[in-house]
Amino acid sequence: MKIGFNPPFFASSRRKASWAHHSHLWRQALACLEQEIMNVARKDHSLEEIQRRLEKLGFACPAPVKTDVVQAPMLALACMPMYYVAVVLEIQDDEEIPESVKNDIFGVHRLRELLATSDATSHLQLNAGDERQLRSMLINRRSVDAIIYEYGIETLQMYLEIADADVAKSLRNVVAGTMVQVAHASGKGWFGSGAQATPEQVEIIEQINRQLGLDESRYAEKVLSTVGEEVSQA
Repeated sequence: MKIGFNPPFFASSRRKASWAHHSHLWRQALACLEQEIMNVARKDHSLEEIQRRLEKLGFACPAPVKTDVVQAPMLALACMPMYYVAVVLEIQDDEEIPESVKNDIFGVHRLRELLATSDATSHLQLNAGDERQLRSMLINRRSVDAIIYEYGIETLQMYLEIADADVAKSLRNVVAGTMVQVAHASGKGWFGSGAQATPEQVEIIEQINRQLGLDESRYAEKVLSTVGEEVSQA
């Protein structure tokens, strides 16, 4: 007959509960690790896709695309909404183009936009090649350009979703500030009279704001609010 110590039932139950608890914690940790690995893989895939898109748009793109610093091609991409706002009146269907634009035989409207975009980007350190690519779209305007602008804005949206918060905020501020600056200039009438942004421009700005979440930045929200006020007062 063996004589030994038999632990009470509650002690055995406590060990089982402890093992179950630790097992549950391990499963949670493994699930989090698997999710993190999947997120990194998705992020890498997204960055590869963004790089391909930048190259299609004609922007010089270093490898790899980074999310913790504002790179030159991303600045160029952030300027595309501004150029879209500048040319929106001329890349619509013929019947939708305002008469004031159709009858601009001296090119005053285009000159004003060219000066406005130059002024808006003067403080940005754009790559020379990227800047030429953007200006070529401003000079050689076609109705199909809307597809290219929307493709660029969609690419920027992809990047903002995975970029570090400070980088995303900086780019949102660039988009909002340059769009509004160009809308103010290109919408003016003779000697600065009239509305400082056309309804078509406001519509595009609001669309881009929703798509890129520009008003997540306080600065961008404040700047964008001035456009709607001007149109409502016109």
